[in-house]
Formats: sequence, structure tokens, C-alpha cells
Amino acid sequence: MEIKFKREIYLLILAVILLFFWAGIMEDPRVANLFWLGLLMTLTPFLTIMRGWRGIKVERILPEGRVFSGDRLRIKLNIKNNSLIPILWLKVLEKYPLKYSIKHHLFSEITIPIHFLTKKGTKHEYLLQDVPRGKLKWDKVELYRTDLLGFVETKKELPLSDEITVYPRFVYIPIDNLYNRDDEKQGVTKLIKGNDYSQISGVREYQRGDKLSLIHWKVSAKKNTLMSKEFYPLLNQENHIILDCYSKNYQENYDPQFELAVSVAASLINSLGRFDKNLTLKFNNKSGDVVTYKNKTYFIKEAMEKLALVEHNGYQTLEKMLNEQYSYWHRGVTLFIITNRLDEKLIGKFYQGNGKGRIKVFLVGGEKIGDYDFIKGVKSLKDLSG
Repeated sequence: MEIKFKREIYLLILAVILLFFWAGIMEDPRVANLFWLGLLMTLTPFLTIMRGWRGIKVERILPEGRVFSGDRLRIKLNIKNNSLIPILWLKVLEKYPLKYSIKHHLFSEITIPIHFLTKKGTKHEYLLQDVPRGKLKWDKVELYRTDLLGFVETKKELPLSDEITVYPRFVYIPIDNLYNRDDEKQGVTKLIKGNDYSQISGVREYQRGDKLSLIHWKVSAKKNTLMSKEFYPLLNQENHIILDCYSKNYQENYDPQFELAVSVAASLINSLGRFDKNLTLKFNNKSGDVVTYKNKTYFIKEAMEKLALVEHNGYQTLEKMLNEQYSYWHRGVTLFIITNRLDEKLIGKFYQGNGKGRIKVFLVGGEKIGDYDFIKGVKSLKDLSG
């Protein structure tokens, strides 16, 4: 407990001593009354110190359920006094979580004044608007007390650790929006059986019961017999989602473009992860994190946990990562790359690589570049559903 006396109290004590001697010499009841008043004023700060912090307790209540970036959080504080002796002139200070302060440039504190705290206690709540992705952490509350005249102030730091994980916001992307025109030329169709998107793997002779829409009319004309299309699931191939976390591409601390990139990755995870068993999430961050598919529930949960905490702290460029990990890239792998920076060299590499396997690049904060169908500019999550 910290105790801080103001200079005025020393002057008051000196005045009381002088009044004591003056009252004895003058034998004036008015001077005696002034002495007793001064003595009472002098004792008030010491009574505040003697009361101490016994019985005081603060409880922080966080909202239940999953929280996503951009949500509003209502934080509740229960301030209790478990002692029969009330606490006067109490002030509770609550600091905003660091990540929240950085995003909103808000480094002030929440001040809760309580003039009279009894055993009944009191409740207070405050609102966090537009919360950022990541872990929001609280570690303590600060308590201040003063006497009626403000001659003394006592301070106590009460450890009170809490944290809540804020997940990236996401949208569900229509699967047929994830493949470009080059894919369509290679046979991607809109044949849908439940959640099964397929592409042509060959043709066979028409069998009774085949739908007319499955007849391959050009091949049928050449062979002079009805031929039907055969399909295999497009989503049975490997799909790798790569989030560019190279530190020099983004601003320090909070960067809106990186937050959008994380939300794009979360949207891909939740859209493809519902029925794709060959999905991998990769980062070129400092620790080179990778999340591989084990089962649908586990994969989406772990991927969202990683995305909630990932930082743009990578020292390896996207190009170097691709050169190291995809030098022998084969047609059965589709890359979904999320970045905020492309140069002509990298675009050329992607264009050449499209002959080996499929590529879809999400350029956050940018426009569509040229006639490259595999590059999609994303300025907000709304662009993913269009």
C-alpha cells in the first residue's frame, strides 16, 4: 500500500499545536473550539489510513462465447466490501488492454468514483468498441482512497488477471468463386452434389439413367454414340492456404491490411474446411507455423486459434518461401495466397506456375492487376462474396 501526504496536512498539524498553546494562554472558548476542529481535521487522514484495505474485493466478468474482431465487449466490474466498516472516497482505475489501446490510440484509464462503499457492494460496466483480433489481457486494477479533505491518498494495486481471445472476422465464400477462368477451361464445372464440387476426369458410354446435362455432345458426335461425362471431386486435391506475414510489408503493431489478410485466411478456412480433407494452412511468420487437416472440427478450431494470435513478424519473403517449399509443385496442389504486395517478378512466377498447379492470389488493399484472372483485389470482406 502506498501512502502520500499532501503538504497542507503538515501546516494543519502545526496550526493545531499553536492553537493548543494559544487556547491554554488565552483561555478563550472560541480558540478552544478552533483547536478541537483542527484536531478532528488532523485525525481524519489517519483514520483513513487505519481503515486500510481490509475486506475490499474486485471481480471482473467477461462475456461468454466466441468474440470476433469488430465486436463490442461489455465488461463488468463487481466491487465488494466484505467488512462491516464502510470505505469512503474510493476510486477504482481500470486500464484498457494493450492491444485495444494500440488500435484506438487510447491510453487513458477508466475511472470509477465510489463515495461510500458498504457491504452491499456496487457494480459498474464499460464498453469496448470495435475490439481488435488477438488476446485482450488485463492484469490488475488500481485502488485509490482519500480522506474527506484530501490531505492523504492511499494506493493499492490489486492483481486481477483476465484474458479473452478475439478471433478474426470471416465470411463464407461460394466455392465456385475460388477458381479462375483457366480452371474452367481445364474442366471445372458447376456440377454440385451436396457439397461435392467436381471436374471432368473423362468420358464413358451413356448409361440408362444418366441425366441429359451429363452428355458430352461433342464427343458423342465424333463417336456417333452417346457419351457421358465422368467427374471426380475437385476438392479432393490438396489446397494450401498461405498467409504472407513478412514484417516489412506491414506497419508496426496494428496494421489494417494485415488484419484484412487474416480475415481472408479465416474465410477460406471456414469455407473450404467444411468439406475439404486435404487442406493446409501455412504462415511465413517468425515461427513458420503450419496447421494440417486431421478432422474438420479440430482443423477449423486450431486454424482459427492460430489466426487469432498470428503476428506479421516474419523475416522470410513470400517469394523465398514459395521457392523453398514449392520448387517441385505438382498439378494436384492448389495455392491460395494472401498478401498485400506483388511485383512483376512475383506475378510472372505465379503466371508460369499456373501451368503446374492452380493459384489464386488475394491482394488485400489493392485492385485487380491487369488481365490476370488468378489475382483478386480485396479491399473488404464484402469483395470475397462477389
